[in-house]
Amino acid sequence: MGGNFFDVELEQNRSQLPCDIRIGSVARGVLPTTGRISMTEVKKSTTALTQLRSEPLELGIAEIGGHNANLKVLALDEPMAPNGACHLYQIEIGDVPACTINFQRGPVKQAGINGISNEALLTVVAHRLEGFQTGQFGDRDKKNDDGTTGGDNEVALQAVYAALRAMAKRTSGRVLAQVEGYDKAVGEG
Repeated sequence: MGGNFFDVELEQNRSQLPCDIRIGSVARGVLPTTGRISMTEVKKSTTALTQLRSEPLELGIAEIGGHNANLKVLALDEPMAPNGACHLYQIEIGDVPACTINFQRGPVKQAGINGISNEALLTVVAHRLEGFQTGQFGDRDKKNDDGTTGGDNEVALQAVYAALRAMAKRTSGRVLAQVEGYDKAVGEG
């Protein structure tokens, strides 16, 4: 299997989900629920919502080393106005697609729910790091040379928690300003 195909391994009742982050799967309600689909089919299903790049943009993860040297993180679409963010990503192992992540495109109150949030993905990472902390390599209580406590896993986990708190604060501010779910900045209400 090359980089032009996504494996779709979904149960029939999951075919309407906007995103499925499982190994070898892409979920889009308009795509078939079994078999293989080409990038052409993905482009057909996403063009109403996003402009796909002619060539995927590879994001730098290999430089981190370790297992990451075998992975590619690709942005498949162009940034969407007015927010300037991409919404469709693919992670590959070598040149084989492992998963596709479909973020929300457009404000929920205007576009409906059509993808996941940043908070959802951060929650997955937090859960994974919490699991590491309960295993044999947990480093929550590690004593550092500078007198602080907590190793690399704990520092990473606390950073993810901080990101989740910042996103929650942002959402709360948008709700109070009555702009949450709309393409408006706080103060534009």
